[in-house]
Amino acid sequence: MAIQVPAGNEMHPEPSTVNSYRDIFKVHVKNNPAAKLRLREFIPRDGQRFLDSIRQKLSHQTHLRVKNFMRGAFTWAIADGAYEGENPMVATKAGGVDQGI
Repeated sequence: MAIQVPAGNEMHPEPSTVNSYRDIFKVHVKNNPAAKLRLREFIPRDGQRFLDSIRQKLSHQTHLRVKNFMRGAFTWAIADGAYEGENPMVATKAGGVDQGI
């Protein structure tokens, strides 16, 4: 899967960011049952179930990265007209283990 930024878009992610997005998609999103839902039918409850399905032994930071990836994907879909309504990931909470800093 290649992530491409449309021409004229002000968002120009760094290669490391693109690689991180690609990894998050492959590891956490691609084979998740939530990925099989129709975009227009995805609601906050689905987003929370998706986040809850991620291994809870992973760090809270990892959970936040996945949530932010999904939030960004929906933000893009809303801007593109592919999703109507508010971003369903905003109302969700990330889980994971607090590693303590």
